[in-house]
Amino acid sequence: LAQSHQVKEMKITKNGIDLIDPYVSDNKIVFGSKKNILEMKDKMTEMEMKTAENQLDAEIKALQLRKRILNEESKLQLSKKNAYQKSRE
Repeated sequence: LAQSHQVKEMKITKNGIDLIDPYVSDNKIVFGSKKNILEMKDKMTEMEMKTAENQLDAEIKALQLRKRILNEESKLQLSKKNAYQKSRE
C-alpha cells in the first residue's frame, strides 16, 4: 500500500468518515470551525470584490456614454458656430 504525505481533515458523518482538504491560510494549515470561518470570510470578500467590479463596470459604461454625449454636443456646437460664421460672410 502506498503512503501519502498529504494532510487531510477527517470528518465523521452518519455515512462514515470523509477526508476533507485542509484550508491553507498565511502558510498555515487550518482545520475545523476556524477553517469554516476563514472560508466564509473568503467567500464574503470574493462577493464584495465582485460587487465592486460590477459597480466599476457600470461606472465605466456611464462615463463612456457621457463621453459620447459630450462629443456629440461638441460637434453640434461646432456646426452651429460654422453656420453662424458662414451667415456673417
